[in-house]
Amino acid sequence: MRKTLVQAVIFTFLFPGTVAVLIPAVLLATFGADHWPWPPGVRMAGIGLIVLGASIYLSCAASFVFAGGGTPAPWFARKLRFLIGEEPRLLVTRALYGRVRNPMYIGGLLVLCGEAVWFASSALFLYAACAWLLMHLATVCIEEPHLRRRDGAAYEAYCRTAPRWLPRLRRTPEPRH
Repeated sequence: MRKTLVQAVIFTFLFPGTVAVLIPAVLLATFGADHWPWPPGVRMAGIGLIVLGASIYLSCAASFVFAGGGTPAPWFARKLRFLIGEEPRLLVTRALYGRVRNPMYIGGLLVLCGEAVWFASSALFLYAACAWLLMHLATVCIEEPHLRRRDGAAYEAYCRTAPRWLPRLRRTPEPRH
């Protein structure tokens, strides 16, 4: 368990760290901020989005480690197993995953949008939109087919109870495996 937790931390620094910290820093250094005249409090809303998104990501990473028995690396795991660990052995449908199938990506997107608001940066807003498009394509073209092959009927049942992107406000019953 401890090894899996360490690998999840390594994964977090490598992948979400690059997407949410390194690339935005490069974009800001290259294009700068637009310095929009935000009404009072709007920039603070950006901080709120960053904190909310990071909290969602960390909760999801913990679900992968403790409920799924693996790291948050569903399709990187086979190639980089030595560094970031195994993909979760169990289909994770608890906690936030009971309301939406991709809360980790939603958390990451909230962080990117929060950074765009905080820094008043059109480049970061455009980056967030491009990142969401890539997340969507990766989900539809790579992750979902992989989970359908791996988990079969259990994943199909889960897809019927949890929407892909817009969370249900009411908790849905977990599919029986």
